[in-house]
Amino acid sequence: MKAEKYLLQYVLEHNISSEKIEADTGINIEKVVSENRELVSDDFATLCTYLNVTPEEVSDQII
Repeated sequence: MKAEKYLLQYVLEHNISSEKIEADTGINIEKVVSENRELVSDDFATLCTYLNVTPEEVSDQII
């Protein structure tokens, strides 16, 4: 699983509105996944911080 898909799954499982995430961070995680784009490192770090998830947690889940 890619980091983008893991973060979207995390958002959905925790009932976090992707619209709220986009309003707060400017990142549309659903669009990133649906367009099969990769997150740039800054956006990845922003989402991890916003969701209170460490990059290591994401890495552990996608390997």
